[in-house]
Amino acid sequence: MKIVVWDIPTRLFHWALVASCITVYITSRTERYIEFHAAAGYAVFCFVLFRIIWGFVGNRFARFSQFIKGWSETGKCLSTLLSLKPPRSIGHNPVVGWVVLIMLFVLAVLSISGVVIYSGEENKGFLAGYFTFASAQYALSLHTVVAYAFVVVIVVHVSAALVHDFVFRENIIVSMITGTKEDSQGFALGTEGAPPQGSGRSARLAVFLLLCMLGGWGLVSFNITSVLSSGPVSESFSSVDVLDDNGVPTPFVVNELWFGECGESCHGLFHPTLLPEKSWRAVMAGLDEHFGDDASLDSEETEEILKFLIANSAERSTTEASQKILWTLGEATPLERITKTPYWLKKHSKVKESIYNRGSITSPSNCVACHRDAATGRFDDTQIMVPD
Repeated sequence: MKIVVWDIPTRLFHWALVASCITVYITSRTERYIEFHAAAGYAVFCFVLFRIIWGFVGNRFARFSQFIKGWSETGKCLSTLLSLKPPRSIGHNPVVGWVVLIMLFVLAVLSISGVVIYSGEENKGFLAGYFTFASAQYALSLHTVVAYAFVVVIVVHVSAALVHDFVFRENIIVSMITGTKEDSQGFALGTEGAPPQGSGRSARLAVFLLLCMLGGWGLVSFNITSVLSSGPVSESFSSVDVLDDNGVPTPFVVNELWFGECGESCHGLFHPTLLPEKSWRAVMAGLDEHFGDDASLDSEETEEILKFLIANSAERSTTEASQKILWTLGEATPLERITKTPYWLKKHSKVKESIYNRGSITSPSNCVACHRDAATGRFDDTQIMVPD
C-alpha cells in the first residue's frame, strides 16, 4: 500500500533547491551574470532557512527528530549500508540524515560568504557598504573552495540515490516527486522473489554513475557564453560616489579644467578612480614628458587638476574596478598607465591583439569603445559591448 512520506513543502523545497543550485553554478562562470548568480544565491539561502524551520514543524518524516540519530546508531547504519544489507527506512536513514545537515550547513556557508562578496566586492545587495573589499576577498577564497567541495557532495548524494534504486530496489528519486512510498508490507511483497542483480542491471548502474560524475565535472567546468547587450556608450559622468575626508560617500563632481585639458584637448578621459593617489602624483609631475608628448600646464592648473584627481582616486572609490586595482598593486612602484596595472592585465589577458586593432577600438586604452559605463567609472561586466 502506498503511504505519503514526503509532503508537498518538502518536495517543492527539494526540487527548487536543485534548480537554484544549477543556476548558481552556471551563472558563476562569468561576472556578466553576477546579478542572476546573486539572485539564485539568495534563493538558496531562503530555501535553507525554510528547511531548517520545516525540520521542526513539518510532517513526521520531514522532522530532524525522525532521522537525526546518535553516532552509535549512525555507525551501525553505515556498517549495514557498506555490507549492502541495510534495514529499510521509510524516511531518511541516520546516515542520510547527517548528510542532509551537512548539505544545509555547506549551503548556508556558501550563501553567507556570497553575500559578503557581493556587498564588499561589487558594492551591491542589501548589505552593500557593510563589508570591506578585503573581507570580500577572504570570503571569496572560502566561497570558491566550499563551492567545489559541494559539487563532490552533490555527486555522492545522487550516486547514493542511484545505488539505492539499483541495489536496494527502491526508487527514492521518484518518491521525492510523487511523495509516496510502499509501506513495509508492500515493499516486502514487491521485492520477494526478485531475481538477483544481473550484469545488465549492474551495467546500467555503472552508466548512470558515470553520467552523474560527468555532470559534476560539467558544473565546475562549464563556461556559459554571454550574449553581450548592445546600446549606446554612456557619455554621462554622473558616475559613482567617492569618499570625502571623513569617509562619507559624496557624489562625483566633474572638474571642468580636467575635462577640457585631459579629455578634449589631449586624449580620451580616464576615470580618476582607476589609479591610486601616488600614480596620479607621478603622472602630473611628468607632464613635460607625458607618454611622449609635452602636456605641460601652468602651476595653478596643474595643482587644480591634481587636487581633483587625488580627491577622486582609487583609495576614495567604492567600485569593484578601483578596489581590485588597489588590491593587486599593493605597495608596488607607482604605475602611470592603467593598462599596465596587474588587474587590468589579468582582466584583459584573453583579449586578442586583433580586437584592439579594429578600427572601432584602435587601442587598449580606448576604454569607452567596449565599456558602455566607462564614463561612470563602474566598469561592470554587464556593460561590456565589443564593437565590430
